[in-house]
Amino acid sequence: MKDKEIHEFVENTIKSNHLTSFVDSSCFNNPREEYVYNSAKRLLKTWFNLQEPPLYKVDFECSLRNYLSIVKTTINIPNYEPSSKFEELGLHYDSDLGKIWANLTIPSFFNSTFVKQLYMQNYVEEEQDLIHSLHTNGFIRKITGFEYFKSNEQKLAVMGSLRVPNGYSCLVSMTTGGGKSLITQTIAYQNVGLTIVIVPTISLMLDQYNNAREIIKSEVDNEIFYYYSNVSLEKFCTALKNKTARLLFVSPESLIKNKVLREKIEEANCNHYLKNIVIDEAHIIIEWGSSFRIDFQCLDALRKNFINVNSELRTFLLSATYSDTTIRQLKMFYSTMDKWIEIRCERLRHETRFDVIKCDNYGEKLNKIYSAIDYLPRPMIVYVKSPDDAVNLKKNLENRGYNNAKTFTGITKNEERLQIIEEWKNGDFDLMIATCAFGVGVDKKDVRTVLHTYIPENPNKYYQEAGRGGRDGLPCLSTIIYTNQDVDSAFNFVSKVITTEKLIGRWFSMLLSNKTQPLHNSQYLIDTYVKPKYNSNEEFIDSISSQDINWNVYVILFLRRNGFITIDDIQYVNQKYVFYITILERKLLAKNDETFSVIDNARNNEWKNTEREFTLMRNNLKKVGKCCWSDMFTKIYRKTDEYCAGCNEHMDVINFEDSKTLKADITGPLSSISLDINSYMLGTKCMLLVSKAYEYEILNIIDLGINTFVSDEYMLERIIESTKKLENNFSTLFTCNYREFLELISLNRYYMSGVIGIYFPVEISLQNRLINIIEKCINDENMRFILFAADDPFIINKNKRLSELSVIQHYKQL
Repeated sequence: MKDKEIHEFVENTIKSNHLTSFVDSSCFNNPREEYVYNSAKRLLKTWFNLQEPPLYKVDFECSLRNYLSIVKTTINIPNYEPSSKFEELGLHYDSDLGKIWANLTIPSFFNSTFVKQLYMQNYVEEEQDLIHSLHTNGFIRKITGFEYFKSNEQKLAVMGSLRVPNGYSCLVSMTTGGGKSLITQTIAYQNVGLTIVIVPTISLMLDQYNNAREIIKSEVDNEIFYYYSNVSLEKFCTALKNKTARLLFVSPESLIKNKVLREKIEEANCNHYLKNIVIDEAHIIIEWGSSFRIDFQCLDALRKNFINVNSELRTFLLSATYSDTTIRQLKMFYSTMDKWIEIRCERLRHETRFDVIKCDNYGEKLNKIYSAIDYLPRPMIVYVKSPDDAVNLKKNLENRGYNNAKTFTGITKNEERLQIIEEWKNGDFDLMIATCAFGVGVDKKDVRTVLHTYIPENPNKYYQEAGRGGRDGLPCLSTIIYTNQDVDSAFNFVSKVITTEKLIGRWFSMLLSNKTQPLHNSQYLIDTYVKPKYNSNEEFIDSISSQDINWNVYVILFLRRNGFITIDDIQYVNQKYVFYITILERKLLAKNDETFSVIDNARNNEWKNTEREFTLMRNNLKKVGKCCWSDMFTKIYRKTDEYCAGCNEHMDVINFEDSKTLKADITGPLSSISLDINSYMLGTKCMLLVSKAYEYEILNIIDLGINTFVSDEYMLERIIESTKKLENNFSTLFTCNYREFLELISLNRYYMSGVIGIYFPVEISLQNRLINIIEKCINDENMRFILFAADDPFIINKNKRLSELSVIQHYKQL
């Protein structure tokens, strides 16, 4: 869709002052076209907001400047009456011709190069991956209709997930916007049964539900469901009883607190109908603090109970990035008997440019925040520290003429949150003022600017918030405007850590309470509805606040994090949490100096880690312009390579990324070899099958249970399409070209194990490399090779026919 088509529609709509429908948006040639289209939609929505009453003139002019700066043209709006900020925003009006145009006005303290990139000046479309074969297999094509993966990263993540054996937990990392949802959709239809997808927000839940309904091709009704409070469970329960339910998107609170839902899921698990548990945005279980979403942090206890009954249940943990601490704790909570697989495809974001601006005082900071809101590209998220800050900034902006901004904070009610997020995604407004409560689960593609008006406590939190921008793959800007006082405020926030004395006091208040029930084998039922008594002189108060309960839960999670206890189950009874725990550290049973020492050491270690991450953020602020801003990200995300699209230290892209998509070897189990195919090969390690009808023979071998098929692009497409007609779903069939095969077999046997079928190439150099690989792997017990060819080629390097080589242990000609 060309700019000209969109612009004609915009001008005609404004001229007629009547909007029938937007132009056809079904086909975009690149992300820039979609961004122009969405900018036009936002412009027209603000235009019609002008009519009744005219409160949104400045909002319209800001949107108009944004649109004209992208399409680089003029627009006809006869008899337009500009606001007082019209020229300040960089707009100009020829009243005689009725034409408006924009000059790109950028204050000197912003990086003008980055801002121009955001307005798509000198836009260059990202190069396509010409190295890897991105064909999906026949199973994925039947389920979704997708013929190609979005990237090699998505291919390895999805195919690796489909290969996860029963009873295993699999952690997957892949870039935001890379298509993680395809993992959920494919594993749910790999086998008949139910997959539960646990998501942190209702918005994300509804997004994923609608996405799955739209993508999955199924002839059966009532297979895909979602549930949160006040939604009826009747249809889901009926589908579960009839064994037609395949996907349930649900919040962690619903799983733990809704008795009816939990009982139905437990019943399905007892019948082994529950096949997979998927936890999306799994990093926040660890990284968002111990008091955040208690139910989310205690899902491992629920999973543990499911596993005890159904040992074949698979668990998937999905996110874009993980720190080492997060990986370590997730593995501790979610692995069973070392049945653990990591598929690490993470990389740093390519879209984000960084601009850090230090101010001498609050007045200077506020003026520069106003300038950022005036001049930086939209849509824009402005992150503030507190709900009060959000309210105050919104009021100040209203005084400056901006009336189409919304706030989203921790005190925004659920119903209002859903409405704000829906309006945000629909483009009803383009300026969001938010605290850290806004982020996870809000998938708006074309956010161009993320402005931080406070200092996040650590690089990880900052990176997650900055990552709200550029999800369409186009350039975006992360700007921080701060003072030294903001740095001090961040340190004061992280230093608010419960003392060792209070940790011990709360623990023994719960342990020694008459509500606590000793069970057996060091197992206890712990009631969190207990008022702490820190010393014998303190007067006991019967009333218990929700804050007391939260702190008690914090203590239990602290002990669990440090390996002192395990959480075996969690119940929500009479508006309170009850934990079933096993005490692993015997020193927790008696209050003495040894207990203090154990708790104090663990607390100090956690504080040191928190302080280290804050120090990393603070030190980077001190070195702005002297070192690359992205350096700190590779220090916390250790599997990523150095990449920075631009910052205060440099404006050119720095790219030291490894060409390999997988960032770590997968140590999971290898593919098994089916009895049928082993019999067909007569128990040999390498077989040559020569036939003029080789395509037919390849399909027969695939039907027997081949694990990987290697060929050129043309043959891959023909074979994959043909597999759709076979009865078996071949969900784990991995297909790749020769170059991928040579790369993966030297690095990772997780994808290259079992029986590997190779359509033997005619290119001599490829022939030699393949033969060398087979000779090296011929004694590997977990690998078999079947070579397909139309004739028996002469191998020049060996001076023999292929069938005469020692690696060919069985030769069959048809």
